[in-house]
Amino acid sequence: MKIIIGVCIYALVAFISIVFFDVAWEGFLGMFILLFMVTVITLTFGVTVQSTNKMLRINKSGELIQATVMSIKQTNSFDGPDPEVILDVRVHEPDGSTYRSIIRGSLKLVELPAYQPGKKIEVVRDREDREQVVFKHRFFKELQEKHRKDMAKKQAKQEKKWQGR
Repeated sequence: MKIIIGVCIYALVAFISIVFFDVAWEGFLGMFILLFMVTVITLTFGVTVQSTNKMLRINKSGELIQATVMSIKQTNSFDGPDPEVILDVRVHEPDGSTYRSIIRGSLKLVELPAYQPGKKIEVVRDREDREQVVFKHRFFKELQEKHRKDMAKKQAKQEKKWQGR
């Protein structure tokens, strides 16, 4: 919606400039194409960076849990040589209950056989929002340890601050 509004405003400014101020239309067309390209690139890479940040955040502070793969679909997008997939999983709670979740991310080609329907896998879910589930990062233990150390430092700093008052 924001893009449509932006294009309409740009078109209005271009129309007014061309009609009332005798500005060359070629200049506005060139600027429009340039702005369009920048917008597409920003939106494409912005989503990728946001997805990676979410995956790392959940792997740092989330909890490891078992899930069963229900289905796997390729999105025809690639992260380098690795295909991006959408995985429909059934997450298994420690009490025996289950719920479905969708995981979107990239997998190494050699790992694809381990993610076929019916296979049990380890996933990481967000502690606050249990519906948010991501693939287990290969450095999961290291990420968790770093997060624990960072939180301990933060807690010590807070305690020191409160003692100083």
